[in-house]
Amino acid sequence: MTNEEKRQFIIDAHKLYMEYRPYDGDVSMSEKRAKEDAFWSTYASSFCHLLPESLFKYRKPTKEAFKCFENDEAWFSHPSDFDDTVDSTINNDIESELEEFEKNPEIVISKLSKAFIVAFANIYGVTIDEKQIEEAF
Repeated sequence: MTNEEKRQFIIDAHKLYMEYRPYDGDVSMSEKRAKEDAFWSTYASSFCHLLPESLFKYRKPTKEAFKCFENDEAWFSHPSDFDDTVDSTINNDIESELEEFEKNPEIVISKLSKAFIVAFANIYGVTIDEKQIEEAF
């Protein structure tokens, strides 16, 4: 994938997310989950053609590696930890693409943080009072 293709993928994925915005508003948990399911379904059908036909991950035969294999899971390092900086490069013009962030970084960071907390809790079936999150920020 070229840098331009990577850039376009990020823009397209973000636009798609903004259409659904599953964590916005004061809606019930079931409505949020329905919006989230609709987003992921559309996301998969929109971008599945970009997935490689196969994926190889070379690891030492450790207990953790076998556990991932048994559970049909994969663990990946953060790109900043890669030895080869070209492996995960993408060139973005952040100044033009993140105008809102530049104008109000605290607001954007707060929204992203809250959405992450709620989404992470939902994965584990934990209900979080969003008012408590709001008080923490």
